[in-house]
Amino acid sequence: MWQVASSDTKMIINKRTLRCVLVGLGRIGWQYHLPNLIRHPGFELVAVVDPDRGRCNEAAGKYGIQRYHAALEELDVSDIDLAVIASPTPFHAPQALWFFERGIDVFCDKPAALNLQEAQLMQVAAGKKGRRLMVYQPHRLSTDTCCARKIMASGVLGGIFMIERNADSFSRRNDWQALTRNGGGMLMNYGSHFLDQYFYLTGDSCASVKCELQTVLSLGDADDVVQVLLRGKQGGLFKLSINMAAACSQPSLILYGRNGTAWSSKDGSWKLRHYRPDSISGQQLSSGFAAPDRQYPGDVPDWLEELVLPEPEDHDRYYQLCYEYFGLGAEAFVPFSQTLEVMRTIELCRENSCGMVIEQRS
Repeated sequence: MWQVASSDTKMIINKRTLRCVLVGLGRIGWQYHLPNLIRHPGFELVAVVDPDRGRCNEAAGKYGIQRYHAALEELDVSDIDLAVIASPTPFHAPQALWFFERGIDVFCDKPAALNLQEAQLMQVAAGKKGRRLMVYQPHRLSTDTCCARKIMASGVLGGIFMIERNADSFSRRNDWQALTRNGGGMLMNYGSHFLDQYFYLTGDSCASVKCELQTVLSLGDADDVVQVLLRGKQGGLFKLSINMAAACSQPSLILYGRNGTAWSSKDGSWKLRHYRPDSISGQQLSSGFAAPDRQYPGDVPDWLEELVLPEPEDHDRYYQLCYEYFGLGAEAFVPFSQTLEVMRTIELCRENSCGMVIEQRS
């Protein structure tokens, strides 16, 4: 099991090349963080920590990593600049605090912690020790996000009054993330990504939220169906649908503007359908009860249709931004105040959902 131990504080000064320890060799640690730490010239991966000895041996054999440990207390931190935490969610906060006490900056996988209180403790501890802290939110650089930003900046849709985010697949979760006690569930898992994506696209924050959580296929007790309707403080709406019991899929991202709509396609391209505002400027309000010609309003503008090609993803960009923050002192690409807003919104979602387990019948 993961365990946390204490030792004396040691202050480390950032160097040009950041010497790193990776904590956790599971899916995200092995498939994303480890390859990026190996590939990026600003980082040097000097040690890994994972309670699974087989995974440590695999990292040593494949990547030549000579320092690998089953627990943090085995780690010599005297030459470590940055800890990359990719362990399961319950360990994020205690491990981050452990590294802060030793004068080491932390780059932590999402979600930041089990709850808002733990995330706030991480922020306080980082501030007291003068350390840097940032959370991994890669959807800020996804093809969908890049295209959506481009479309929104063009103004062709007019004012954006609602954004819809859909994540549909068929998956019967049976690992540690299927259990609420582990911080599992799709609200925490995918929701952390998509709430941050919305706040990043709009610069907004949460004013109010309605949420429904269900457990349909999961073998644990955590949610695998999530429906969220969020109103931002700037007045916009965000509809989030996560459905891990779906046999069909919807566009992953939809932008609704006063002058039209844009939606993503599976190939990464976007379709736009919009109109010129002057094309409906002749319409007049009829307030009487006798509708003209007994007809419903049906004036359809002359739609203009466009295709926006995918924005290619730069898979090295995120770690470059991490290096600029941790190694060069730049502003954080993901300020921790925005991470706290994601955690606060998740807690509001939980408070506003009764939660329901759908009985599984054979």
